[in-house]
Amino acid sequence: MNKFKITVTTTLLGLSLMSLSTYSYELTLEQSNIQVAMSGRVKQAALEMGAGNYSKAIEYAEPVANAPIKEFNQHVIAGAQAVLGHSYLAKKNRKKAILWFQKSCKNGFSNGCKMLEEIKR
Repeated sequence: MNKFKITVTTTLLGLSLMSLSTYSYELTLEQSNIQVAMSGRVKQAALEMGAGNYSKAIEYAEPVANAPIKEFNQHVIAGAQAVLGHSYLAKKNRKKAILWFQKSCKNGFSNGCKMLEEIKR
């Protein structure tokens, strides 16, 4: 259980840092608004996951995780995919967890890659 709490805390911290994009000066106002909205949903999903409301977390994260990836939103989408991976893993749905961790890893979220390695052991 402690390992899960650490993972949730790490995910929340990563998502908080992501919302302060170092590339924000290159974003248009529209892109920035989209990124803020997506980040908000992912943060809410991570909070729900931390509270043990995995179905609610999935509900918040899924639209973001399935959004088309653009350069400006890839890290937010990868974070949402990792939240889905953690939520499905907590719900004992290993197959879906692996799918979402693979997607998050592919999109550059290192925590997703680490979780994939752990699950496959």
